[in-house]
Amino acid sequence: MNRVFITFLRGEVSPVRGVWFVFRHLLFAVLLCLASGAHALPQKLGDLDEDGIVTVLDLARLNAHITGANPLSEQLAVYADLNKDGFVNDADRDELIKEILQTRTPQDLPLASVRFSSPFASEGNVALTRETVLQFTIPLSLGATLDTTQFFAEFGGRKVLSRVEISSDRRK
Repeated sequence: MNRVFITFLRGEVSPVRGVWFVFRHLLFAVLLCLASGAHALPQKLGDLDEDGIVTVLDLARLNAHITGANPLSEQLAVYADLNKDGFVNDADRDELIKEILQTRTPQDLPLASVRFSSPFASEGNVALTRETVLQFTIPLSLGATLDTTQFFAEFGGRKVLSRVEISSDRRK
């Protein structure tokens, strides 16, 4: 049976010490990743500490964000908007408290929907060449695509020649 030895500048290391060395450095790397904030995104609304459960710790993070003491990242703030109105405020705090007290049904992650459009639906006297802007409730995921086969204008039963652009913040 062949033995594997790890060789360093000082020479050979025994197999047991070599395994311990690798394990110790692997553990250090994992802890470093965790400490540096390399986290997955929450799996439900209101889970701001990303532990999978909505708790008082999430409420503390939300309060710190609302008061400006410790703002959430833009990416995480989407999960703090519990009432999905586009703003993180006291109304979201009230919803989070209800969820912690289990008087509110936890909601799944939101799908992006259109918050408003310009021109708005049924707006009159709109030129055919006018730019249409949609603002979404949350940023579109990086893997989401939007093109003229999925999103287009129609006039007289025919598609109008157009192009689709997504803003850098992926909200428009």
